[in-house]
Amino acid sequence: MSRVNRIEVQLNQSGRSSPSGSATITPSPRSGRTVLPQEREKMFDRLATLVVELKQQVNALEGRVAKLEKR
Repeated sequence: MSRVNRIEVQLNQSGRSSPSGSATITPSPRSGRTVLPQEREKMFDRLATLVVELKQQVNALEGRVAKLEKR
């Protein structure tokens, strides 16, 4: 299982809904406004995409460094 999938599972288990079954609304630390669960999920998806893209870039750079070190 990938790290992103594990993080997603942990988020799902950490209480996206309140004990009564209704959705929780989490305050956003930067703006002070509330973040709906749907917005939170979209933000997580964007973050996960950025993490995957960053990992690909790091892998490409590591490959280039390895080639340069062999010279």
